[in-house]
Amino acid sequence: MFVLIGPSGCGKTTTMKMINRLIEPTKGEIWVDRQNINTQDPVELRRNIGYVIQQIGLLHHMTIGEKSRWFLN
Repeated sequence: MFVLIGPSGCGKTTTMKMINRLIEPTKGEIWVDRQNINTQDPVELRRNIGYVIQQIGLLHHMTIGEKSRWFLN
């Protein structure tokens, strides 16, 4: 598990889109679990990646940390 934290406009959403291969990087490589994501099927890759957004929605009464722990259990 990892966490992206930063101010609005710093690239958190773009980074997640690149990790999920919704945006292809123009340079370099992205590795997840010791595998280059560009060699993986995008659909399979996305099935194994989840994320929790900060905005109010599902489980709005819980903090990000509480949501993360809940989903991991």
